Amino acid sequence: MTVLLSVFSLTLLICFALSLALSIRLFGIASTPSLFLYSLALFQVIPVLYGLYTGYYQYDLTRQINMLSVGIVAFTIGYLPFGLARRRLLKKTVSGLSPKESRTVFKAALYFSLLLFPITATLAVQFFLSRRGGQYGLTEPISSLEQLFFYAALSFFCLALSVNLKHIPLKWILLLVAIVLLPRLLVSLVYSRIFIFLALVPLLYSLYFSRLNYKLSPSKATVAFGVLALFVILPALTRDTSIVASQQRFEALVMNGSSIPILEKYEQYDIQRNQSYVFASVILKAIPFSIPLPENYRVNVWGIEGAVATLDRVLSSYENQAREDLFYGTGSNYLHELYIDFGWLGVIVGSILVALVASYMEYKGVQSLFFRFIWLSVLTSFLFLPRSNVGYFVEKLPLYIAFYLLAWFAIKLLKESTEATKTTYAKTQSNHNLQ
Repeated sequence: MTVLLSVFSLTLLICFALSLALSIRLFGIASTPSLFLYSLALFQVIPVLYGLYTGYYQYDLTRQINMLSVGIVAFTIGYLPFGLARRRLLKKTVSGLSPKESRTVFKAALYFSLLLFPITATLAVQFFLSRRGGQYGLTEPISSLEQLFFYAALSFFCLALSVNLKHIPLKWILLLVAIVLLPRLLVSLVYSRIFIFLALVPLLYSLYFSRLNYKLSPSKATVAFGVLALFVILPALTRDTSIVASQQRFEALVMNGSSIPILEKYEQYDIQRNQSYVFASVILKAIPFSIPLPENYRVNVWGIEGAVATLDRVLSSYENQAREDLFYGTGSNYLHELYIDFGWLGVIVGSILVALVASYMEYKGVQSLFFRFIWLSVLTSFLFLPRSNVGYFVEKLPLYIAFYLLAWFAIKLLKESTEATKTTYAKTQSNHNLQ
């Protein structure tokens, strides 16, 4: 069995390496498929290989390793059609907006971000002071109303980043980054670093694809990387470090970071189900309003009564049984949902469809402000797909679409108001000169 596992582990490593090499060669080191593969390596490939190397896993993982290998290859294949079409378009243009239109959209987004900044800053300070000293990641979450303001600020941030940043003055970009990231940094000191990544990932992605013409001196590069390191590392310094106090605990943390072993435990504990996990995560979680759910699609977990019964929530509900060998810390991933619902065909077809959706949204986004905004808004969630359910990156789409429509309406009103003011001023000056 050890030899067999070694063969399958080597197969997984080869599939991952070839897929990443192909992605970097065709689409770039910071392209979506590359970022997704980095995420897959962090959450699944590295922990599984390390766990097998150290002998941490005491049961056969050949099926799970096959699942990872097939999923990686299928995703890469599914990304190619629209990915290659997008690559050809990028050689011609980065944005369908003219320089003037780009500056207009960016200025409007910056203006509304400045209006939101006093609110988000006040909420961040209040949140930090009220939860200071709590264990990292385990403090009381931000309320729904407070989150709405932060999501609004993030939406304007993504809207501003959707234009061709090559046409935007650097001081404007730095101001926008500061007013959006500083409140999020303060919240993340006691909440979660993903709060920062939600803004950092779209920012870096936009900078990479904007073909910026700013001259980057060594001193500027040092400052830029220093600031990014501050935003990523500083929240980690507040983490409770007792869990990594010994080598054994550290290894357990690394291996439990992968959700691949849960399929074995899922079947071992004979979890009964009478619902589709894929349907729950893709359709039910994307509905932006409360609806009456059938009993088989409800689960009580994390203090939520009657939550949508996605696989990760079903597994988490079993943690309450005081069995340390169940699913603690393992989470879920989209491959499990596809496999449990549809078998190997689901893993292949589902991975291809996920990649097709991602590449299509990017392809449409080359010349569409709407699709660029939507994709930047969901990009971070998409990168956490290997650690969550198959519908994780689409569940907030209705919210982002609503924000876009509101922003578009607000920008249109602002633009018309500005033009009307200029017209009135011109007429006044003309009358004055005539007199």
